[in-house]
Order: sequence, then C-alpha cells, then structure tokens
Amino acid sequence: MTRLLRQNLPVLGLLLLLLGLLFRSSLSPSQALFSNDSPLGVVASQQDTAHEAFTGHWRPNTWLGSQEINAVPNLTQLIFFTVGSAPAFAKFYAPLSLLLLGLATAYCLRRHGFHPAVVALGAVAMALNSNVLSHAAWGLPPRALALASVLVAIGLLNGGRHAWIRTALAGVAVGVNVMEGADVGAILSLYVAAYLVVRDIRFDAGQLPRSLGLATARVALVAALAAATAASALSTLVGTSVKDVAVLSEKESPEERWNFATGWSFPKAETVRLFIPGVLGYRMDTAAGGAYWGAVGPDGNPRNRFSGGGEYAGVLVLLGAAWAVGRAARRGPSPFSDAERRRIWFWTGAAVVSLLLAYGRFAPFYRLVFALPFFSTIRIPMKFLHGFHLCAVILFAHGLEALAREYLAPGPASTGGWIEGVRRWFARATAGERRWVLGLGAWTGLSLAGALVYATYRPALVGHLRELGFEEPVAAAVAGHSITEVVVYAALLIAGGALILLVLSGRFRGAQQKTAWWLLGTLLAIDLVRANTPWVVHYDYLRRYASNPVVDFLRADPTASRMTARPLPTVRQMFLDPQDGLMPAIHNLWLENHFQFYNVQTLDIIQAPRMPELDKAYLQNFEPAAGRLGPVLRLWQLTNTRWLLAANGLGGQLDAMFGRTNGFVPRLEFELTLKPDARREAGLQADDFTAIVRTDGPYAVFEVPDVLPRAGLYTDWEVLPDADVTLSRLKDPAFDPHARVLLTAAPGITPTPGAGSGTARLERRAPRHLVYRTEADAPAVLLVNDRWHPDWQVRIDGQPATLLRANHIMRAVAVPAGTHTVTFDFNPAAGTLYVSVATLAAGLLLAGFLTWSGTQGGAPTAPARPE
Repeated sequence: MTRLLRQNLPVLGLLLLLLGLLFRSSLSPSQALFSNDSPLGVVASQQDTAHEAFTGHWRPNTWLGSQEINAVPNLTQLIFFTVGSAPAFAKFYAPLSLLLLGLATAYCLRRHGFHPAVVALGAVAMALNSNVLSHAAWGLPPRALALASVLVAIGLLNGGRHAWIRTALAGVAVGVNVMEGADVGAILSLYVAAYLVVRDIRFDAGQLPRSLGLATARVALVAALAAATAASALSTLVGTSVKDVAVLSEKESPEERWNFATGWSFPKAETVRLFIPGVLGYRMDTAAGGAYWGAVGPDGNPRNRFSGGGEYAGVLVLLGAAWAVGRAARRGPSPFSDAERRRIWFWTGAAVVSLLLAYGRFAPFYRLVFALPFFSTIRIPMKFLHGFHLCAVILFAHGLEALAREYLAPGPASTGGWIEGVRRWFARATAGERRWVLGLGAWTGLSLAGALVYATYRPALVGHLRELGFEEPVAAAVAGHSITEVVVYAALLIAGGALILLVLSGRFRGAQQKTAWWLLGTLLAIDLVRANTPWVVHYDYLRRYASNPVVDFLRADPTASRMTARPLPTVRQMFLDPQDGLMPAIHNLWLENHFQFYNVQTLDIIQAPRMPELDKAYLQNFEPAAGRLGPVLRLWQLTNTRWLLAANGLGGQLDAMFGRTNGFVPRLEFELTLKPDARREAGLQADDFTAIVRTDGPYAVFEVPDVLPRAGLYTDWEVLPDADVTLSRLKDPAFDPHARVLLTAAPGITPTPGAGSGTARLERRAPRHLVYRTEADAPAVLLVNDRWHPDWQVRIDGQPATLLRANHIMRAVAVPAGTHTVTFDFNPAAGTLYVSVATLAAGLLLAGFLTWSGTQGGAPTAPARPE
C-alpha cells in the first residue's frame, strides 16, 4: 500500500495542480461550474430523495412525469454522497471525475511497464484531453469516469500473475464503465473486448486454436462480470432508452431511423479540430470571437450549430502517437517488443475505425454498423470520438516510452550547439528516423504556409460567416479568433517538433533527461490548459437561482397544477411578439434551472431525444390542425396545465385563438428588468434579468380555462382498449373530460352516471409516493393526471389494488364508496440492484487480495533498444 501511494503521489500532485488551475473558480463560495446536461437546479431537486433513486427514479417536474435511469452504485454516486450537497456537487463533480480519469490512466500505463515520466504525462494528456474535459464541463462527467474504468480494465489485462482474477476484475471495471457511460460505455466496452482478443491470440504454428479458445473464455468472463456489475443500469436503460425507441423505430421508415441516429455526426472537414482547438470556435458562447461556426448539429446544417464538445487531442500528443506508429513500423531492431508492436497496431487501427465511424452521415462507414440490432437506438456517431481519443493517448504514451528507451537512456549527452547536434544525429539516423523527421518537416512547412494563406483569406472568411448568420462585428471577431488559433497551432507544432528533434539528437541523455521531461511536460500542460480554458465556465449560482415574483407565484402550490409557455411541450415557440428574443431566453433559463430548483411543475419538456411511443402518440394527437389551436387547449385541460406564460397584450387574442370568450384571464402581470448588479459593458446575459410585478406589464401569467384538477373522482367512464379510438375521443370537442374518463381496461365496478363525483384530497406527495384521501357516495374511478407507468403500484387502505391507465396516458384506480386512503408508490423491481452490489463487493474483495498480496504492480518492463 505504501508503494502504491508513493507511485501515485507525483501524478496526483501534478493533476491537482493543473485541474486546480482550470477549475480554481469552484473554490469561491458563490461560484458553480456551468452544466448544460445536469444543472444545479436538477441536482438540487433530486437531493432529498437521492437515496431512493437506487430502487427507482421518477422525475415529476417536467411533462407528466417520467421514469429516469435509476441511480446505480457507481463512481458518480460515490462522488455525490461524498461531497454532500448539490452546490458542492455542481462545483467539483467535473474536476473530480477528470482527476480519477488521470489516476486511472497512470495505473494503466504503469501496468504497461512505462517510465514514471511517461506515466505522468500520459495521465495529464488524458485528464486534459479536450474531448473528455469539454464533455465533463458540458455536464457529462460520467464519460470521463467511463473512460477511467476502461483504462483500469486495460491495465488489469496487461500481464502479471493471477491472470484470471485480473480478468474478472477487468469485467467489473467494464461494468462500471457501462453504469457510467450508458451507450457510450457500451461502445467503449468493445475496445476492451477487441484489445483482449488481439492481446491473446497467437498465430504461431499450433498456437492459434489454444489461444483462440483462451481469448474467447476471457472475453466471455469479462462480458459476464460486466453484465452482472451493470445489471441495475442495464435494466432501467433498456426500459427508458431502448425498449420504447425500438418500438418506435418499427413504425418509422429506414431513412427516418437513419436521420434520428446520425443527427450529430462529425463532418470530415472538421477533422482539423483534432489538432487545432479553436479553429471553428467553442460551444460555450466564448467571448472575443470564440463562437462555434462548424456544422455539427441535428441535421448537418451550419445554421443549426449544436456541437457541445471539443475534439482537440493536443499537438504534442499527436506527435508522440505518430512517433510510436513510426517506430513500430521500423524493420529490424525496435524499442518495442513484439507484443507492444501488436498493441500499437491495434490502437492505430482502432483510432482509424473510430474516426471513420464518427463521420456518421458524412461518410459511408457508419451504414455498416447501423444495421446491427438496436444500433439505431444509439444516437450521435460522434460518440466514437471518445474511443479515438482513448487510442490517441495510449499511442502517445507508447511514443514517449520509445523516446525514453532510445534517446533518454543513461549515457553521455551530445555536446556542441543544438543545431549542430541535430545535424550530426540526422547524418547517422536510420532511414525510418529520417523519413519521420522529413515528414514532420513537410507537415510543419505546410502548416506554416496554410496559416499564412488562411490569414490572407480573412475578408472571405468574414463573408462566409455573415452567410451563416453572424452579424458584421461578430463575424470579424470570429474570423480573427480562428486565424489566431491556426497561428498558435503552427507555433506549438514548431516548438513540439523542435523539442522532439533535440531529444532525438541525444541532447538530453543521462543526467539531462529530467530536463527533457520537464520541457515536454511544460509544453503539454501549456497547450492543453490554454485549449481547454474556454470550456470551463463558472457562474454565481446564488445570483442565478434567486427567486422572483413569477417563480414565487408558480411554486405557491406546485402539486395543484402545471404551467406552460409553449403551444406544445416539444417546440420552442411561445405566445410572444416574434421580435421578442428576451423572454424565450429567460423562459429557457427558468425551465432548466429555477423550475427544477423550486419544484415548479411544468408541461414543457427540456430534452426528449428518445420519447416513448405512448407519449409521442399522445402529443401528436393534440398538434394544431390548419392553424386551429383547439387541440392544444384540450391538451392543457387534460394535463392539469392551469398557467400560461405569454405576452400580456395577447389576452383577447388568446381567446380568439382558442375559440373562447373571456377564457384566458391574466393573474400576474410583470416585466423583465435588469438586476441591480448587471454590467452592460460586459455583455448582458439571461442571468442579468429578473422579473418584477407591474400592472399592464408586457408579460403575464394567464389562467387557462376549464382545466382538470390534478386528481378527481368519476362515476362515469368508458372502456376503450384501442389507443387510436381513445385519442380521437379525447380530442373531440363534444367529449367532456370533466364528466367522463376513458379507460383501457374495465375497472371491476359499475358506472353510475349522475351519482356525484365526490372528492380526492392530496395528503402527501413525493416523487415516488402519493397519498390521496377519497370520499364518495358511490364507487368511482380516481383519475390522477400524472403519467402512467406499469411500475406504479396502488393500495387502497393498505390493500393492493389494480392500477388502471386512463385517458391514454394517466393513472387511475377504482375506489369503493365511502372514505378511503389511496396510496401510489413507484416500485420497479430492484433485484438487479442486488446483483450489481454483490458483484461490486466481490470485485472489491478481489482487488484487495491483489493489492495486499503485492501482485498489483510490477508488470514486465519491455526490453530496451538493442545495440
């Protein structure tokens, strides 16, 4: 244990220094890290019930409620419960995930037997890789943790004693990867399986059958342990992200499924982003011209730019990877063993395949895998770039190791001038070394020429940006930023190439090798920290989440009614002046942050890339027809959507739009105004505005007429098993949803129209638990206008009852006459959770055995370069 700590302390210190530099603002009490996919409001809304989410996770605040992927016993939950609060989680989740990724990389490279400096620089290259760091900063740290788990698995598989125990532990690590990364984790697990096969198979005479059988057995063990570890995640992942979409895909054309799966593909022209970080800008609304202007988006249209990630690997990283490939290709004496050369060719091939698949719709290769079962449910071919960057960093480490063995080994350093030393080395270099250096020189020359030519095309670039929709001043700034990035790239290429040439010349042999490592590390750190700084955005969360009169009004009784601001939950339009760009931005801010933080229940949906068929059919049923909004009003009535946020001047027009008379009544009139501390000179953002009450203000919260209560009793119903008939009836203006409810199955009691509906009073409410008190003179159906799901269970006075589906998508239950207590509980089967916990516990015991037995370290060291 002492040796493990001693080995990891230098790497830990280096990672803490660099990550602390990038994320230093998180140490400020009021600052939190921006997160698009897991904002603080969402985390805070789940904090009080986080411990329950392991056995079922129901999200009640958007749409009609939805099942989310269960919390699983993974690294994310360990971080969440360790930091102890939602604000702390928002501050430190991303940097802690990247820290673990760096440490996992160090473990993997140490298991390769690499030089300690190679281990440290490889850890930095992976933790600060722009692909991983930008996704972590965007709100997806689980992808960093997934990669960390994969690297641990690769390290475990890389030689040493107790091979089968380490293979089993690798399976557990792959399972943690799937728990963290979901479909990304499933993709990354393929790299581990392929690596294991390539590592074990031998083509020597008589070796193939035995080695193939051994490799098959080990892959099977890894797969079995991975499935057992991730059992809890897989069960809910299939239920929430695969099953419903698979049903949906059967109803769509092949082209529709293709467009769904490949919306976010990597344009081939944007391959340049791998070695020039900001050439096409950043997605973080970066100041001084850093706006993203590439073509990554839902349809490949440059006007719909949605790239949320960086793809920069690092100039030095790519140079090191190229050196590894060049040395592995050398005939004769090599710094690599045969096993290492085989690994290098594997990672090179995997990198190429990953990049080709990431092109998605922009190249033919993704079509080959799209036909595989359920593959169309995995969106975004760009996810294969995670695998590309994994391969690139591993190759980079092999390249550094080759330098360490050949040119930074003990021995006298070259003397004389630096240029003279390079010239003397080049005169005696091998043909392969010369070709690599000449190729580097040619690439550097092309890069310099390209930078100069690109700079001369600035006017044309500004014109192109204007065509993409950028205003003149912004277009000029964006063009200047892009040109600067190209120039900086060329400078870094010259610096990296010159440093590698000095190493090759023998300048840093013997006692000078530490200088080389410090220079390489400094260049790597400067490059990656500079490139990643724009991705790390902090904000004052106390200021952002300060409430206002509108939020206070809507959260006064959140369990009684929903609100909306859109004609349909999945569209962006609002009932505003078309020229109003402020209120949509404010509403989006409130929707993603304040409504979650303050438990405001809204019909509007934040994201729904995999909408289940039940929900999709329901929403499509109420789409406006021929400009008539009657179906939309019926949707609001059926879903208990009582409040509409809209322009105040539309009061009378809303009545006309929906065919009502004095139906929409403004209950809160307000305006948006700047916060006292807003600074115009810094550029105003949505965070700089708040709402204040003002009679005849430009905006209002209207009361929607005739909405159903959240829960009510019905003594009249109709059984309609056919979904299409039910949806048609619900939309029919002649149907009165206040008087009759539509059921998919008979409730077991007899309707008594006109008997009186009785009352249903909510007594307790939690995301997974609701208690109602019903009083009725006759048997009735209790309709709860929240989304139905088969895992909701219902009891009447403590006795099990049958859950019914009503009005196509809502929950219901038959209740006897009299006074009763009706309890709804969301209780998915939790058996897979116990499988995951038991497998993890067994994995921890095995890891403890390897650690304390002293077999965890000491992988065989590859041979030095033959003389």
